[in-house]
Amino acid sequence: MKIRNIIFSAALLLGALWVLPISTVLAWETDQSSSSYCSDQNSAVIGWSFTNTEPNTSGNSMDVIAKDNQSGTTSNKVTVPGGQTATGKLDTGKTTLGKGTITYTLTWTDGHSGVDTRTSSYDASDCTPPVQLPVFKANITCTVDDGKAIYKLIINQTSGVNATYNPANGTLLDNGTAIDVTATYIGEDEQKQTVTATALASEDCTPPIEVCRNGAVISIHPDERLDTDTEAPCPEVIPPTEILPVTGIGGIIAGMFGLTGVGTGIGSWFKSRRELESSLLK
Repeated sequence: MKIRNIIFSAALLLGALWVLPISTVLAWETDQSSSSYCSDQNSAVIGWSFTNTEPNTSGNSMDVIAKDNQSGTTSNKVTVPGGQTATGKLDTGKTTLGKGTITYTLTWTDGHSGVDTRTSSYDASDCTPPVQLPVFKANITCTVDDGKAIYKLIINQTSGVNATYNPANGTLLDNGTAIDVTATYIGEDEQKQTVTATALASEDCTPPIEVCRNGAVISIHPDERLDTDTEAPCPEVIPPTEILPVTGIGGIIAGMFGLTGVGTGIGSWFKSRRELESSLLK
């Protein structure tokens, strides 16, 4: 009986010694870490790293699947031999993430029985894109209406969020002097942000003036006025009286009828008659 017990105990001891190396192989020695960051597309991404710290021997290779417990995003299966590291990333498609964890599901690549899990944590990330403030141009245009310049502020926003402008687009101005235009945006957090640009006159819209130049009324820009120009309208010019080409009463009478040659003859006849009468009276 004693011999039988001794044989049985020896068998148990040998069995334990045979199982011991296998248990060592199935120890699941690992190291893992994870962190979150923002992609260029403003999406929260979780980067993970998994190291199989088992010796690099046959039968120690692990198959790993990483899953984000907050977004539910899961990686493809990755085979990690002993002593090696696998890395990956999980794009959650979210703009914000709170603090969270990654679960790694482990199986032996060669089909050894057993499944194990590991976890790693990461910090929160806020990938909300920053507000793009308005980008705009402002200028002052003018038109002339009934000899008066009409100035108007024109604002052209090319990008960015909608904003309130001061002065408002289309505001009529007293003149074309440069002014500052401010665009104000108030976000969801009630934070006020402003952008300022200077509006300049797009053209010279000084109304023309009328002056008298060389006896004629013309419209010119005030800067074009000459020292010899006078105020419009031009003074009235009286033409000189026409001088009759005949003399004497006959000439006057003939001039009245446009008979210049005849008038000269009549005037000469009257003159000869007066001379004759004077000589007879002597």
